[in-house]
This record gives sequence, C-alpha cells and structure tokens, in this order.
Amino acid sequence: MKKVERVFLLANLLNKSGNWTSRNLAKRLECSERQIYRDLADLSRMGVPYYHDGKGYKLHSEAAIPPLFLSKEERMAIGLALSSVSVSRNPVLAKASQSAFHKLQASAEDGRILSDIPVEEAQTFRKDLYLNPYHFQKIFQALEKKQILELQYHPLEDPKPLKVQVCSYALFYRRHHWYLAGWAEPFQDIRLFRVDRIRESKLLKARFKPDSQFDLQKYLENAWDMFPGQTVQTVTVKFSPSLARLVTETVRHPSQKIVEQSDGSVLWSVCVANLDEVRWWLMGLGSGVEVLEPFPLRKKILEEAEKMVCLYSKTDRNGQRAVI
Repeated sequence: MKKVERVFLLANLLNKSGNWTSRNLAKRLECSERQIYRDLADLSRMGVPYYHDGKGYKLHSEAAIPPLFLSKEERMAIGLALSSVSVSRNPVLAKASQSAFHKLQASAEDGRILSDIPVEEAQTFRKDLYLNPYHFQKIFQALEKKQILELQYHPLEDPKPLKVQVCSYALFYRRHHWYLAGWAEPFQDIRLFRVDRIRESKLLKARFKPDSQFDLQKYLENAWDMFPGQTVQTVTVKFSPSLARLVTETVRHPSQKIVEQSDGSVLWSVCVANLDEVRWWLMGLGSGVEVLEPFPLRKKILEEAEKMVCLYSKTDRNGQRAVI
C-alpha cells in the first residue's frame, strides 16, 4: 500500500467510532506501529488534528478529511465496477452504485472519478422479467441479520413453485444471473436459488447460526460452472484442429489438462461432478468435439444427437419444416 493511500485510510478510520489503538491501526493498515506514529505525524502536518482519549485515537470534530486522489487506473477500475453487468442487473445495487458514485465524486481531489480513457463493459441485451428489487432487499436483510428466509421458488423443471426455508450464506453473480446460496429446508442440504425464479419472499423471525466452514469458492470448485456434486469424474474430450485454440487460449476449469496432438487436435480433460453442464457446453460446439470419456456422457450426447437428427430431418425439399 502506498503512503498516500495509507494516510488517507488512517484519517477515515480515526473519523469512525471505535477505539483505534496503534496496534489496531497497524493491523488494519498492515504496517508496523512505528509506521503508524509516522503517519499520525503526517496527519498533523497536513492540518488534520487528532487526539487520544485514553482508549484510542480519534479525529477532532472540526478536522477536515484530505481529498481523495485517484490514479487513472483506479478511475478505470471504479468506472468498470459501477457499470458492470452484475451491478446493472441488480435493481437495488444499480441504484446504490449511482449514490456511491456521487459520494466518491464529491470527495475526489479534482471532482472527477471516471477516467478519460474510454474503457467500459459492453453489455448484451438481457432482461430478466421476474427480477424483483423486493426480493433483493429481503435477501440483504437475511444475510445481515441472519434471519431465515421463506421463499416461493419456481425451479425450471417443476410446473409449480415450491415453498422452501433458507438459511442464507451468500449472494453472488455468475453466468448472467444472481444466485442465493444457503442451507435449505426440506432438502437438508446447501442449494442454489436463482433470484429471478423467486416468486415470493418473506423474512421469518427465527434466526440461524451461519456455517463458519462454508466457503462459496470451495463449494463450487468441483462444478463445471454452477452445480457441484459429490462424485467427481474425469471428462476427456478431443477437440478438432479448428477448435483447438478455443481451449488452449483459456483455462476454463482449475483441473483442466491439455495434451496437444501432432495433427493439431487437442486432448482436453477436466474433473467435474456434474456432467450435464459440461455436456450443454460441448454440444454447443457441434461436430468439432468428441467425448472420449466417461461413457455415460458420450452415450447421453449420442442420444441427444439422434433426437436432433430426427427433429431436423422433418424438412421438405425447399428446406422448410415439413408439416406432419
């Protein structure tokens, strides 16, 4: 951390309530106590008065916080964060991001936050018809207050919504959608709930004790994308030379292994627990990929391909769908 950043953070910490001892400040700012004393002296030279009340350091009420200085790279990062898809597709956070922007702008040294360099996230059109700000507010409250959340949730495969009570562990954005992770009744297991599939939400008075061992990244580590499982299987796929760069240029999974062949093709393998997700991705690549193992995955793709052949063979001489 640069000195100017540390001194700015120091001033803001002293401006908050709490007993900020030199030891606490050193731990929070990841430096030595001796460095804290030097930074405190710098604050005095900058005209930012502070005092020690016997319990910790505090700023005087008339103290003025030094202006916020941001580099071009920091401005670019903030601009991207405020305009990211995950924020724009969360109705609560989208509004909050605008408020945060104005507060940051007011405290910036030159009144500017966004960089002059035109870097932004190009968003594709997507409108979630059932994404309700009310549900986000309930989820935020459930996460903060550790209250059980009762949902009317409509899974993709079920004709009707089901009632479920959730001990909320994490809210996250992945693959174009917001998800809630939590221990769910009546499943007696941790489940993922897509927020736009929540039809009703209600906070219950009952509270829960969070699972201190839960780690979202660890929970998802054996998933191809979204759905973890208990049994991990090795998936081996042969990519044709025309698609080889698709997998050699990107690490798509932590377990990914690649063996390049003399003909330009690639043997690609990953270890995942849910075969459906990786099957959906591979089938989208068409005849340029061949699953070598496991056999159940290869068989499932063959069955789906035969169904597609049957479906698309219903075509007349003009290439139009034949009327059956």
